[in-house]
Amino acid sequence: YAVIGKKVKISDKTTIGSHTVIEYAEIGPECKIFSGAFIGTAPQDLKYRGEETKLIVGARTIVRECVTLNRGTADSGETRIGDGCLFMVCSHVAHDCRVGNNVILANSVPAPSRTFKSRMTPSCCARTSTSLFFSPDFRSMLI
Repeated sequence: YAVIGKKVKISDKTTIGSHTVIEYAEIGPECKIFSGAFIGTAPQDLKYRGEETKLIVGARTIVRECVTLNRGTADSGETRIGDGCLFMVCSHVAHDCRVGNNVILANSVPAPSRTFKSRMTPSCCARTSTSLFFSPDFRSMLI
């Protein structure tokens, strides 16, 4: 089973794996959400006071096992993810992020509250065809 909570819109041809929790979210068409993902759950932020915010996920996005995609805080009211993204196992998108189209977050990579350009792998790493290279400075990837 999956738990579909309050204020959720799921578009056509989107699949949802078992033991997934989705709340306060709009999920675009043709997305694939694997088991154990937490989508649109409350932000991990001490200033969050339960205000009603949301997460918006674009079309054809893949969310693998144990990924967390938090909704926004009062600062912006939403977290927004573009089309064609891939969130690998245990990656995390924090509250109020703006993630562009075709972004890939590698396994266990967090995306702090920032905005990322499309076709970039944020949070201190850059993707090549076979490996990840880590850099202490990823500001060049911010919009």
